[in-house]
Amino acid sequence: MNKEADKKLEELWKLDYSGSENLFNKMKDAGFNVSIKYIRDWLAKQDIAQIYHRPSADAYAYNSSFNVTIPNKLHQIDLLYA
Repeated sequence: MNKEADKKLEELWKLDYSGSENLFNKMKDAGFNVSIKYIRDWLAKQDIAQIYHRPSADAYAYNSSFNVTIPNKLHQIDLLYA
């Protein structure tokens, strides 16, 4: 985009630190033609978004050796005796 749109986007964001959809609506009301993807990309580059970035669901993926489809059919426990 252009620097004028970036400046307005930053100005609106600093007023209330709103999310992408709220910023998108405010930019439209201000007369700027920006896409929601542009605003989300811009927000992802901001320092605060980098600090509070939520990891993707893939970060919590784990491997399972068993395919359990019925509850309480399989239980596993590891015991360690010293």
